[in-house]
Amino acid sequence: RIQDTTSYFSMFSRGGFRYDLWPGNITRDELITLSPFHNNFYIARGVSGVHLLALLQMSQYSSFSKSNTTIIVASGSYDVITDSYDSAGVQRSLQAVGSSKQMVRDQSSSLDTTTIWLSFVSANWACSTAACNTCECMDSCEKPKEGENDSESLLVLAISITIAVTVFVAIGAIVYLMAPCINDKQPITYSDELGMSVACGMKGRIDANNNNSSAVMNDDAEIVGDDDDYDDDGGELVA
Repeated sequence: RIQDTTSYFSMFSRGGFRYDLWPGNITRDELITLSPFHNNFYIARGVSGVHLLALLQMSQYSSFSKSNTTIIVASGSYDVITDSYDSAGVQRSLQAVGSSKQMVRDQSSSLDTTTIWLSFVSANWACSTAACNTCECMDSCEKPKEGENDSESLLVLAISITIAVTVFVAIGAIVYLMAPCINDKQPITYSDELGMSVACGMKGRIDANNNNSSAVMNDDAEIVGDDDDYDDDGGELVA
């Protein structure tokens, strides 16, 4: 939260906080998860203590995260800060208690509700060596020196090359084994058990008279076989 002073008062709905921080190392991902919405900051300058105290009595603000309310005195003047999500509601509440002050976007900083956490933690919380070595800590960590990750990169490259060569060899083997099937003019293989068969799904017309079945595939070739004109070694090919 913004540091408590007699001139600033911050108030934010807790719905903007989506994660708990626990003791131990804090990573950048955890801070972004804590406050992920990148809402801009809005400010109403010079709100009187009387109006601010009246605003804080409203029930909708009982659950808000707020600066220390004990600093507020009726005779004081405060710059009330919230985010873009809550600004419209706070503006209506200020008007309801009689204040004429307007909520406007704070142009004094480029920070938002997410980057302010990253900036604050990086500047104020020490980063452990172990956390820095995981590359997950804040920018205050010393970055890995050049060349530290070379061995890991070479290992990944070697694995990638091995996989590529394996795939290439496998494809080459498949093409080599299927080569007879690519050419329609390759020899046909017969099988005594079935009467006759065509190797590699070869195109042609098979006429197996011995079992009264036939299959016509195209007119590139014709095979005729029956009990009289084929023997154990094959059949008769008529082109």
